[in-house]
Amino acid sequence: MNDKKSILKVTPLPTISPTASKSNSWLSRLQSKIVPAYDASPAPLRRQDLKRVTFCVDHLTTEHMLDDQEPPNHVVASPATASDDFVSLLHCYERACRLREEKAWSHFMQLLQTHCRFSPLTCIDLSNHAIGRMSIFGPIADTLVLDFGLQKLSLVNCGLEDAAVRTLLNSLLMHDQVIELDISSNPIKTKGFQYIAIYIAESRKVQKLNLSKTTPDRRALQYISRALTRSTSLQHLDLNQCALKSTYLEVLGAGVCRSSSLTSLSLRYNRLSTQLHLLLQDPLPVIDDSTTPIHADNTDVPSLTDSSSLGTSITKGLQCLDLTGNPIHHQLGSFCQALYDHQPLQRLALAHCQLYPHECELLADVLYTNHWLVSLDLSENPLLQGSDQGIESLKSALLRNKSLQELKLADTGLDASAAIALAEILPMNDTLTRLDLSGNNAISLAGLLALSVSIKMNNVLTFLDITIPVNDRDMQDLQNDIVAVCTTNMIQRIEKQQQQPSSSTSSSSNIPTDDSNLPSPPAKTDDEPGRTFPMDDVSLVDDL
Repeated sequence: MNDKKSILKVTPLPTISPTASKSNSWLSRLQSKIVPAYDASPAPLRRQDLKRVTFCVDHLTTEHMLDDQEPPNHVVASPATASDDFVSLLHCYERACRLREEKAWSHFMQLLQTHCRFSPLTCIDLSNHAIGRMSIFGPIADTLVLDFGLQKLSLVNCGLEDAAVRTLLNSLLMHDQVIELDISSNPIKTKGFQYIAIYIAESRKVQKLNLSKTTPDRRALQYISRALTRSTSLQHLDLNQCALKSTYLEVLGAGVCRSSSLTSLSLRYNRLSTQLHLLLQDPLPVIDDSTTPIHADNTDVPSLTDSSSLGTSITKGLQCLDLTGNPIHHQLGSFCQALYDHQPLQRLALAHCQLYPHECELLADVLYTNHWLVSLDLSENPLLQGSDQGIESLKSALLRNKSLQELKLADTGLDASAAIALAEILPMNDTLTRLDLSGNNAISLAGLLALSVSIKMNNVLTFLDITIPVNDRDMQDLQNDIVAVCTTNMIQRIEKQQQQPSSSTSSSSNIPTDDSNLPSPPAKTDDEPGRTFPMDDVSLVDDL
């Protein structure tokens, strides 16, 4: 009865078990404050997430910013000119600055005045200007909303962060006219790569995207990889100098082999050493899962009731792969296994990859069976260090290979004996049209003499580059003889192509020189069993 009830409720202290106190040590508490918890299931992204503002109203009216007081139907139509585009763009940019209460950027004003007055503005390059702040970039992004024929946009090293990337991509998707986009060397984080992934999946025009010198993590690559499976236009992707590790290839390779449009991938100067074969998996049939509309006004999505839209499409596979500057010599064997009969790949660059004579032998074995590779770049590798077995194997492979047209051996430490070995196969090789031996200063007069004699018995080679001393008259004369023969071969080749009917695709080497004329790989009907794709659990999967 004497107990008085207080109006303040006392919160009971939680009881801490002995086991919990042990696990909640000072080290775990410190780590929890320094390292944030990893979110295994990030929030889904949709096309609307790129928009800066979303209004929910019943009725919308269109405001014509660049028109006069009269309504549009009272304006007399007149042919559009370059000066009209200049006035429109300049007026739009100035109006955007006034609406945002920001000062106009003089450099962008000068760019509009220089280009738009005489020709349509199809290319904008604002590289190396610090425009990441929204006070500068905001009005520019508002101007990019207009449809004035922009095809190429370069924003290299502009300090663009995630918010600016979001604004930019939303503006570009309004009319979707940009074919080449370069946003390399910008501090883009994981959120920004999510926006980029949505842009890749949504755009039907972009063909080339450069993300070099950015720092994507595994989660960011999962978004990019998934977007590649939904893109129908992206053909070339640059991820140079991105500090990518070999463990990321499992994620990236899954998207590459499922892409129906990507044909060229550049991974120059990363940290890739193993699992490179994941980039060369056989093209897989991809089920068209783009039937779910991304936004309400999407009219390009096939219907679920249309049986023709639910079929499978065969991916093309990579045709060009650039691995320059990656230390791949330790695990080159598995990569060569994938190269043996990988039909889509036509151009392979392995320059400055620390390849030695043993690795050269492995690649020579590939040329025995691979009849699809057209160009091989082995420049800046010590192919002759301690042994000539690599060059001898390459010589034997060139005798049997009937597809390789371009071989680059610049700055590989070749000497006169290596040049003589290559000269021996030139009269018997009828496919090689370009041979680069520049930067091999150890090639003496004897090696150059052998090349000049053998090339006279070859009517296919049209380019042979070799470095000679400046004051050596004899070597200069031999080089002039080589140039004369190559010029003659080129003229004969052009004349032969002009004489052939337009419907014929044959050439002097019986191998088409244009990548589009190369035979397409055979279609596969069933997926390979046991193949898993680690990016399937990304939240972006169902929302791109």
